[in-house]
Amino acid sequence: MVKKKEVILGNIYGNNFFNVTEDTLYKVRVNLRSGKSLKCNLVFSHSAPGLSSFVDLRFVLWGGSMLDVKVLMKVSTGLVQTDSYLSVKVLTLGEGNLVKVVPSVEVSEKELKCGHGATVSCLDKAMVNYLRSRGLSFDQAVKLLVKCFLN
Repeated sequence: MVKKKEVILGNIYGNNFFNVTEDTLYKVRVNLRSGKSLKCNLVFSHSAPGLSSFVDLRFVLWGGSMLDVKVLMKVSTGLVQTDSYLSVKVLTLGEGNLVKVVPSVEVSEKELKCGHGATVSCLDKAMVNYLRSRGLSFDQAVKLLVKCFLN
Protein backbone atom coordinates (compact mmCIF):
# COMPACT_ATOMS: atom_id res chain seq x y z
CA MET A 1 0.00 0.00 0.00
CA VAL A 2 1.25 3.50 -0.85
CA LYS A 3 1.72 5.79 2.15
CA LYS A 4 0.61 9.37 1.72
CA LYS A 5 3.36 11.87 2.23
CA GLU A 6 2.30 15.44 1.55
CA VAL A 7 4.91 17.98 0.56
CA ILE A 8 3.69 21.56 1.02
CA LEU A 9 5.29 23.99 -1.40
CA GLY A 10 4.88 27.76 -1.17
CA ASN A 11 6.83 30.56 -2.80
CA ILE A 12 10.11 28.65 -2.71
CA TYR A 13 13.05 29.75 -4.83
CA GLY A 14 16.07 27.62 -5.55
CA ASN A 15 16.74 23.90 -5.41
CA ASN A 16 14.66 21.40 -3.44
CA PHE A 17 15.72 17.75 -3.04
CA PHE A 18 13.40 14.97 -1.86
CA ASN A 19 14.85 11.52 -1.13
CA VAL A 20 12.27 8.79 -1.83
CA THR A 21 12.92 6.18 0.87
CA GLU A 22 9.50 4.50 1.03
CA ASP A 23 6.39 4.02 -1.10
CA THR A 24 5.08 7.57 -1.28
CA LEU A 25 2.47 9.85 -2.81
CA TYR A 26 3.78 13.40 -2.97
CA LYS A 27 1.10 16.07 -3.35
CA VAL A 28 2.09 19.66 -4.05
CA ARG A 29 -0.56 22.37 -4.39
CA VAL A 30 0.23 26.01 -5.16
CA ASN A 31 -2.28 28.81 -5.69
CA LEU A 32 -0.42 31.85 -7.11
CA ARG A 33 -2.45 35.03 -6.71
CA SER A 34 -2.29 37.89 -9.22
CA GLY A 35 1.19 39.25 -9.77
CA LYS A 36 2.95 36.58 -7.69
CA SER A 37 5.76 34.39 -8.99
CA LEU A 38 7.33 31.03 -8.20
CA LYS A 39 10.63 29.73 -9.53
CA CYS A 40 12.04 26.46 -8.27
CA ASN A 41 13.82 23.22 -9.11
CA LEU A 42 12.52 19.99 -7.58
CA VAL A 43 14.39 16.67 -7.58
CA PHE A 44 12.74 13.45 -6.42
CA SER A 45 15.42 10.74 -6.13
CA HIS A 46 14.73 7.07 -5.38
CA SER A 47 17.17 5.53 -2.91
CA ALA A 48 16.16 1.85 -2.77
CA PRO A 49 14.93 -0.80 -5.23
CA GLY A 50 11.27 -1.75 -5.43
CA LEU A 51 9.89 1.62 -4.35
CA SER A 52 6.70 3.12 -5.73
CA SER A 53 6.15 6.87 -5.92
CA PHE A 54 3.67 9.26 -7.48
CA VAL A 55 4.46 12.98 -7.62
CA ASP A 56 1.35 15.10 -8.25
CA LEU A 57 2.07 18.82 -8.70
CA ARG A 58 -0.82 21.25 -9.32
CA PHE A 59 -0.56 24.98 -9.81
CA VAL A 60 -3.23 27.68 -10.26
CA LEU A 61 -2.11 30.99 -11.74
CA TRP A 62 -4.31 34.07 -11.47
CA GLY A 63 -3.80 37.05 -13.82
CA GLY A 64 -0.24 38.30 -14.18
CA SER A 65 1.45 35.41 -12.34
CA MET A 66 4.72 33.74 -13.32
CA LEU A 67 5.62 30.07 -12.86
CA ASP A 68 9.03 28.59 -13.67
CA VAL A 69 9.35 25.00 -12.42
CA LYS A 70 11.84 22.27 -13.32
CA VAL A 71 11.07 18.83 -11.90
CA LEU A 72 13.31 15.76 -12.11
CA MET A 73 12.36 12.19 -11.19
CA LYS A 74 15.64 10.30 -10.74
CA VAL A 75 16.14 6.51 -10.58
CA SER A 76 19.77 5.37 -10.32
CA THR A 77 21.45 2.15 -11.44
CA GLY A 78 20.52 -0.91 -9.39
CA LEU A 79 17.10 0.35 -8.32
CA VAL A 80 15.15 -2.37 -10.12
CA GLN A 81 11.37 -2.84 -9.89
CA THR A 82 10.87 0.86 -9.20
CA ASP A 83 7.47 2.26 -10.18
CA SER A 84 7.23 6.05 -10.37
CA TYR A 85 5.19 8.70 -12.13
CA LEU A 86 5.50 12.48 -12.26
CA SER A 87 2.41 14.58 -13.06
CA VAL A 88 2.40 18.38 -13.43
CA LYS A 89 -0.87 20.24 -14.05
CA VAL A 90 -1.23 24.01 -14.40
CA LEU A 91 -4.52 25.95 -14.53
CA THR A 92 -4.26 29.54 -15.76
CA LEU A 93 -6.90 32.15 -14.96
CA GLY A 94 -6.96 35.66 -16.37
CA GLU A 95 -4.53 37.37 -18.69
CA GLY A 96 -0.77 37.84 -18.63
CA ASN A 97 0.37 34.60 -16.99
CA LEU A 98 3.80 33.22 -17.87
CA VAL A 99 4.33 29.47 -17.51
CA LYS A 100 7.48 27.40 -17.95
CA VAL A 101 7.27 23.80 -16.75
CA VAL A 102 10.01 21.27 -17.49
CA PRO A 103 9.21 17.76 -16.23
CA SER A 104 11.99 15.22 -16.75
CA VAL A 105 12.94 11.68 -15.87
CA GLU A 106 16.51 10.40 -15.45
CA VAL A 107 16.59 6.61 -15.54
CA SER A 108 19.74 4.49 -15.23
CA GLU A 109 18.03 1.10 -14.97
CA LYS A 110 16.03 -1.11 -17.38
CA GLU A 111 13.79 -3.13 -15.06
CA LEU A 112 11.37 -0.43 -13.89
CA LYS A 113 8.31 1.64 -14.73
CA CYS A 114 8.82 5.38 -14.83
CA GLY A 115 6.76 8.03 -16.61
CA HIS A 116 5.84 11.69 -16.62
CA GLY A 117 3.33 14.13 -18.05
CA ALA A 118 2.47 17.82 -17.96
CA THR A 119 -0.56 19.89 -18.95
CA VAL A 120 -1.21 23.63 -19.00
CA SER A 121 -4.76 24.80 -19.58
CA CYS A 122 -7.19 27.62 -18.95
CA LEU A 123 -10.54 27.21 -17.21
CA ASP A 124 -13.26 25.53 -19.30
CA LYS A 125 -15.95 28.15 -20.00
CA ALA A 126 -18.57 25.42 -20.47
CA MET A 127 -18.02 24.25 -16.88
CA VAL A 128 -18.36 27.80 -15.57
CA ASN A 129 -21.55 28.33 -17.60
CA TYR A 130 -23.01 25.04 -16.36
CA LEU A 131 -22.46 26.02 -12.72
CA ARG A 132 -23.91 29.48 -13.41
CA SER A 133 -27.02 27.82 -14.89
CA ARG A 134 -27.38 26.06 -11.51
CA GLY A 135 -27.51 29.37 -9.63
CA LEU A 136 -23.86 30.10 -8.79
CA SER A 137 -22.35 33.49 -9.55
CA PHE A 138 -19.36 33.68 -11.89
CA ASP A 139 -16.95 34.13 -8.95
CA GLN A 140 -18.51 31.24 -7.01
CA ALA A 141 -18.25 28.96 -10.05
CA VAL A 142 -14.58 29.82 -10.63
CA LYS A 143 -13.70 29.32 -6.95
CA LEU A 144 -15.47 25.95 -6.88
CA LEU A 145 -13.67 24.74 -10.02
CA VAL A 146 -10.30 25.88 -8.67
CA LYS A 147 -11.00 24.06 -5.38
CA CYS A 148 -11.88 20.88 -7.31
CA PHE A 149 -8.73 21.18 -9.44
CA LEU A 150 -6.50 21.51 -6.37
CA ASN A 151 -8.19 18.58 -4.57
